[in-house]
Amino acid sequence: MAALLAGYEISLYIANRLKAYIDYLHTLPTILTRTNFETAVIELYTHILRFLARAITVYQDSTIHRAFMAFWTTSDLQSFETDCDRTALR
Repeated sequence: MAALLAGYEISLYIANRLKAYIDYLHTLPTILTRTNFETAVIELYTHILRFLARAITVYQDSTIHRAFMAFWTTSDLQSFETDCDRTALR
């Protein structure tokens, strides 16, 4: 439960930090750079929302099911990290 709440806190913190980028985005002229920046911010928001949706789903599962799935879904964490790294490199 503590890990879930820590994940929520981090996700919401990052989403809150992205507000500054959204404000900055509105000041940019409409050119290819703005489009690329906008796409990257949207992808980051998408990753955050997917994480939150997955976390809520996992929280609603029984404790035994969560424990069992913890052993089999480490690839989810790796793919999440890879997607975030790919987005950050833009």
